[in-house]
Amino acid sequence: MLEISSARLRSQLAAVLEAASNGEQVVIRRHGTRVAVLLGLGPKARGAASRQALAGPSKLPRVQDTGPVRPVRIRGRLRRSPSEELCRERD
Repeated sequence: MLEISSARLRSQLAAVLEAASNGEQVVIRRHGTRVAVLLGLGPKARGAASRQALAGPSKLPRVQDTGPVRPVRIRGRLRRSPSEELCRERD
């Protein structure tokens, strides 16, 4: 069993994940108190977990098409900030 602080976990994440994937149990501490346990998945469990994750609905936000982008032309010299000019021109 490996015990590691959260600060060291951030700096050595790749090595800790490798240890967990090799079957080592990793206990994560914050301010000296145990807060989490990291366990690696075996090959069968890893496959089952990925199938389960892919089977459900995506938690990613959907991209909505807002249509074509029309450029805004600014005529003459700007007297105000570009955002104010754009707002006035769009009105």
